[in-house]
Amino acid sequence: MKRFISQMLSVVMLLSLLIASQAQAASVVISVASGDRQNFTIDLPAGVDLAGGETITLRLTTTANGTAVDLDANSLTSAILGAGTTEVLADSGTTAGFATITATADDTADGADLVFVLTSALTDNLAYTINYRDSLGNFGAAMINFGTANQVSVTATVEPILQMAITNTAIDLGVLTATAQANSGTDTNVAVITNAASGYSILASATNFIGSATANVIPFLDKDAQATGTEGFSLDVAAVNAVTNPGSTTLTAVAGFNGAGTPSTAISGTGQTIASATGPAGDGSIDVNYSANISVVTEADAYSTTVTYTVTGSF
Repeated sequence: MKRFISQMLSVVMLLSLLIASQAQAASVVISVASGDRQNFTIDLPAGVDLAGGETITLRLTTTANGTAVDLDANSLTSAILGAGTTEVLADSGTTAGFATITATADDTADGADLVFVLTSALTDNLAYTINYRDSLGNFGAAMINFGTANQVSVTATVEPILQMAITNTAIDLGVLTATAQANSGTDTNVAVITNAASGYSILASATNFIGSATANVIPFLDKDAQATGTEGFSLDVAAVNAVTNPGSTTLTAVAGFNGAGTPSTAISGTGQTIASATGPAGDGSIDVNYSANISVVTEADAYSTTVTYTVTGSF
């Protein structure tokens, strides 16, 4: 009877040990760190407590398609668990991506880190999955991202914008007299929209102010040189309109075309900058005024000129 009871107690103790061992086995969450794609640290969670002689099996695959890392060619060169003694590499790597590590005695602790080194670095800009399991039945997996493997590059293009709108394109200076200067009652408005980062320029040029008889010409003069009784035609920026669109850069009339009272410039057949800005414009415009004078001997005729405006952006 005593022998029977002793055998029963042995069975109960064995079952208890098996149940306890199975209860310890669990799916665990692990993390893997690598600073150089060659030296790795696996952070084992609390509850994973390996003693000497117990084993860890690792497997490395690519995350995208599960392709095994050839650990036969790129084997583990060393592994340390917990206290710092080098572990036994029962299988330092296979072509299927497996490696087995046997813990040495008396150097482990609950939740200890496992540090291991590969022969050479894994490929940059790829993601890998490392599968972990041990002889206690614990298992888990973690992802290792290198370079841009887990990054999404989002790009976009902003096309250059360069728009110009001109209003009041037919200007009539009326009947010219030698006793008064004629000014355009309605000015031409030149408006610009552009995303040119370094700004833009508005240029103007003009054909000769001539009559139907091409020999009859009213010459171009700068604004300052115009005087009653003296033949001359000029163009100047009468107003620079304030910008209201956020981000728009203030437009400035160029010296020479910003009205009387400054050294002024005569319009010509070659494009000249009459206003400019140093940044982009959601809005921005100028009002351009035209003036003409004649003398008492200016030939009777119908005179006209064509003023051409262009805009250039500094992209």
